[in-house]
Amino acid sequence: MVSTLLVTLAVFTFVLCVGNILKDILMLLVNESVDLTSVLALILLAMPYALSFGLPLAMLATTILVLGRLSADSELNAARACGVSLYRFIIPILMLGVLVSFISIYINSDLAPNCRYLIRKFVVNVGLNQPSVLLEEGRLITDIPGYRIFIEKKDAGKNEIEGVYLWILNDRGRPTQSIRARRGIISADQERQKMFIQLFEVRMDSRDPDHPHDPAKIRTGVYAKRYPLDLDLKYLVGDNPEGRDLKQTSSWNLLAEAEELKAEGVHPTPLLVEIQKRFSMGAACFAFTLIGIPLSIRTHRRETTAGVLMAFLLAIIYYLLLVVAEGFKKSPHLLPELIIWMPNLIFEAVGILLLWRESKT
Repeated sequence: MVSTLLVTLAVFTFVLCVGNILKDILMLLVNESVDLTSVLALILLAMPYALSFGLPLAMLATTILVLGRLSADSELNAARACGVSLYRFIIPILMLGVLVSFISIYINSDLAPNCRYLIRKFVVNVGLNQPSVLLEEGRLITDIPGYRIFIEKKDAGKNEIEGVYLWILNDRGRPTQSIRARRGIISADQERQKMFIQLFEVRMDSRDPDHPHDPAKIRTGVYAKRYPLDLDLKYLVGDNPEGRDLKQTSSWNLLAEAEELKAEGVHPTPLLVEIQKRFSMGAACFAFTLIGIPLSIRTHRRETTAGVLMAFLLAIIYYLLLVVAEGFKKSPHLLPELIIWMPNLIFEAVGILLLWRESKT
């Protein structure tokens, strides 16, 4: 079990890690912003986040592969013939599932969020040296508080952009002003952690915050040949907790924030759901082990491909249930922080039922 777990974990982590960090790495490499050592450091920082998904998948695939092979070779029947019950046979496997669950909970709650923040901080710091890195073309940029930016095309080497669409937001996150510019030039101040954008051939319009997309309520503004714009990046690179979003904050800090909100009379449902989601995804290692044991015994398959496909199918079902459970986070009266455990409970209940039926055969 342990040797197979290490192999499957290495495969899943590599695939998930590459998929998670590939976009940022390619963006930095294309712009020649980092060296190979920094790329390797980014990959290492991305591994904990990949492990948060890779560990449950690896534990499930390992259980199916190992027990499927033992069942196909009649090793389980031989053990029963020697007086070893099914429950006694699977105790070490269940203990391994519990151990891996605790490891996964720690990774989900503390290690992965901090590493995601370090990745983001690294990319932003690189962007202070080459500011065009922070502005991705063809994508709506919402990372800078108070603004939404869309860029049609950019020249990273010259730090120039074309086809700029910018919306200035109010405290409620609604557009109050829209700016369109034919082109712009980007520069940055590393000490002050600010980005400066000189926009050219600019048209500015005012919008109604309550109806920002209603053409009848858009008031035509002014036209300018040049418009300077200062963007504060301290929010993205600062060490203070406010510089992190929900996914980049450890569960212990989220719990402290939740207590502060409760003291102010605000129910912190999104924070509680995020915390419980991390714990439930970590505990999924045990749930996957529990349901994987009877399924692998019943299928009697020794092929690696069939085992991996079965693991992926079960994982898809689990994460679909998790998405459904997470959808209740906007309904605090339904206690979504408890509903988020529903996929684990379903998998564990099915696993216990199948184990009980298998022990009777």
